[in-house]
Amino acid sequence: MVATLLGHWAAVNDLCWAHGNEYIVSASTDCSVIVWDVGARELFHVCLGHTKPVLAVGLDASLKYIVSAGEDCSIIIWSWEIAVRDPSEGSSAALIRTLQQPPPGKKKSRRPVAIADDPTTAEAQQELEPEPELGHTGPVRSIVVDRTARYFISASDDGSVCIWNFRGKRLAQLNETHIDDVFCVRVNANRKMLASAARDKTLAIYQLGATTREMHTTNCMFVM
Repeated sequence: MVATLLGHWAAVNDLCWAHGNEYIVSASTDCSVIVWDVGARELFHVCLGHTKPVLAVGLDASLKYIVSAGEDCSIIIWSWEIAVRDPSEGSSAALIRTLQQPPPGKKKSRRPVAIADDPTTAEAQQELEPEPELGHTGPVRSIVVDRTARYFISASDDGSVCIWNFRGKRLAQLNETHIDDVFCVRVNANRKMLASAARDKTLAIYQLGATTREMHTTNCMFVM
């Protein structure tokens, strides 16, 4: 054994290596995501934002984003650059976006944004920013991040597998295959096929489009 890294105060549920093997990112029942400096054998940055255990974490090969998901039914997108630039513990500064259903009875707000090509007054240049896609309705147990940072995929206890871009737009929702909690999702080496596994004792195989745009037509090839 090379080293033991200490920092979480509850079970560690998932981890991923950063490209280059200099860092590890871990997800824990203590509601935190930790970036570890492998060379120094020490905790580097703590990302705080989840309100319940974090079950899954992923990182793209280009080191732009960390994506975490958990029992609070949320997916959080973090900035890798900010996380490694600000090695302070207990920070939410790296948080970019949270994908989560609003509480019952509360609508998700939309903030006004300026229209650059409208020459009228500033007040008239305001319109509502497109509302981000809502998240899962059950705990999110698995995350796969595209190595080129074009998209990421999530699997949830709500029985669905979703494909998202990093602006929070849902590109595809695959919820007609499994009839129970989806525990795991993986993409094959050439990124053309996706497999999911669920409590209903099935594995579903899907074909992915060659581009992010084509993922709207992602369909199930067969169920095992």
